[in-house]
Amino acid sequence: MISGGTVSSDLNNLQAAFDNYNSTINGLSSVWSGPSYDNLVSCSEEFSSNYLSVIKGEMEAFSSACDFYNQYLIAKENLNISKDHYNEAVRVKDSSSIQKYNNEISRYQTEVNDLKSQIISCLETASSSKLDYSNFSNIVHNTYSASHLENGKNFWQPQGNGDNCGITALMVAVNTILGENVYTDNVGEWKNLGCYTETMGWSSGNDMAKRWVHSHGLDDKIEVTGVQNIHSREELQEHLRKGEVVVASSSGKVFKLADGSTVDRNHYITFYAIDEDGNCYANDSARSDSSNYSGIKYTPEDLDRFYGKGCANGSVTLQAV
Repeated sequence: MISGGTVSSDLNNLQAAFDNYNSTINGLSSVWSGPSYDNLVSCSEEFSSNYLSVIKGEMEAFSSACDFYNQYLIAKENLNISKDHYNEAVRVKDSSSIQKYNNEISRYQTEVNDLKSQIISCLETASSSKLDYSNFSNIVHNTYSASHLENGKNFWQPQGNGDNCGITALMVAVNTILGENVYTDNVGEWKNLGCYTETMGWSSGNDMAKRWVHSHGLDDKIEVTGVQNIHSREELQEHLRKGEVVVASSSGKVFKLADGSTVDRNHYITFYAIDEDGNCYANDSARSDSSNYSGIKYTPEDLDRFYGKGCANGSVTLQAV
């Protein structure tokens, strides 16, 4: 049986690991600043504080249980010895020794029972809490989402022709997740896919987006999480809140420009972020005018029209691995 000291030593090592984690996050300030970094620091501090306090409390309880158990073994041994002495005193009819060892048996039995109760109580405390790792996942996703909101419009690029909105929107999404404008030859990529990119957001497009990600060696950085899986404003908002980036298509006069006007198209755009009020932000590659086609805010009302009756909606959702 391990000792409480061993558990305490392990707890000190865990504390050191959390201290190193906090130091690493704070050290990022030299290369990262702005709302996304502030969000990361806030979330990481909450994660570190909450998780360490839970784990610390449980390990301290387990340490006590170990110490109590070692005392229990000694008390149990003493009880057995006293019973042996008592039986011998009975055999030789030594009345004074019978009384003595009877008292010892009573004392050690009480000690054994008390220690057993304390062990059970400590073990219950040590196993009473459950860590919800989905919360840590949310922290990561929220950090990506904040970063996308801050920087997403920087990854806008114009279509090279009037037919390749699908692949262009996908490339904008990929660059947004990578945080760098790595892929910009949307006409060349469109030709490589056989010019059928209008189907990539639909079930008929099969795994076109996934194959494109794989062919560019991005499987360890980007995951295609779904195709044609968004059919409403609420679903779009949910995916963006997870830190995903969405390639979305619709039809009709539902496409906004940054100046607030709307245009009528069958078209793909890239939704890259959502704010606290549920407004979603998009890059539209239809024209070579970054001031009016990047960082477009779609209000919840705009999104209800985007996913309204009669609109043909396709989608591809992507996230960082």
